[in-house]
Amino acid sequence: MKSLNNEIINFLKTVPFDVIVNVRKANSKSTPIYPLITVSEIENSTRTLLQGIERYANIGFQINIFSKDVYPSSGEDIALSIAQVLDTYILEQYGFKRTSFISLPDVNDLSVSRITIRYSGVLDTINDYIYQ
Repeated sequence: MKSLNNEIINFLKTVPFDVIVNVRKANSKSTPIYPLITVSEIENSTRTLLQGIERYANIGFQINIFSKDVYPSSGEDIALSIAQVLDTYILEQYGFKRTSFISLPDVNDLSVSRITIRYSGVLDTINDYIYQ
């Protein structure tokens, strides 16, 4: 089994967003600093085994973008701006298929805007290539 979670987090830390963005794993217990991107692997299952070795794996990621209002921009506008840049870089770097893009309220804090994006792909575990 191969996980890309840490690789994606490290990659997103290098993306030139318009604002300074904090990036971390979704299960981090540290106090959030906004704007914030969290990454979680939501699927990692064997697709094809060849001679007992995983050759292809179905993988999926959920990326959440959280932001608060920063005058003169709304939290939702800031999150959307980050999402557009993030989406371009994720599609170019990894070739994932975007399966969902949803704007949701943060149930823990209504002053926080949240955008959730889900990506999926098939990982060639030998050649590190992702197919849609």
